[in-house]
Amino acid sequence: ADVNYRHRLYCGDFLRIDGLAGYRYGGVVEDLTVAGLGGARAANHFHGGQVGLAGEWGVGRWYVGATGTAAFGVVYADTSLVGLRRVAAADDARYAVLPATTVRVGREFGDHARAFVGYRYAGLTDVTRVTDGPADRSHFWAEGVSLGLELRY
Repeated sequence: ADVNYRHRLYCGDFLRIDGLAGYRYGGVVEDLTVAGLGGARAANHFHGGQVGLAGEWGVGRWYVGATGTAAFGVVYADTSLVGLRRVAAADDARYAVLPATTVRVGREFGDHARAFVGYRYAGLTDVTRVTDGPADRSHFWAEGVSLGLELRY
């Protein structure tokens, strides 16, 4: 989740580019359970400041949009291990980066409606995973595809 201030940097006949500055939150939680033996949990919560660019290029009723951001902040890791009569827990906070990129292709329908298909990539550095050792860190990334209908008034 993020909240941004958006400022127009350039606006021409077919192209618009905006600068972004704001706050980003990201979370990665993993659980591992072994029947009868217990389980492990790793929860990572990222909080940071974010900067980026958003642009849109259009020809006729078709358009291509892209957004790229990089957030710099702290990831708070909370890990716990529950075994046979044993509970261990650890908390950790460290510097991390969360980059994200979105690309959309769409078509306008009238003055107020647009349909689009999009692709999104996001990553998070220095994540504690359930399978990592006590001092190990991993990089987590996720990808997604979206279909949507946008209504503007």
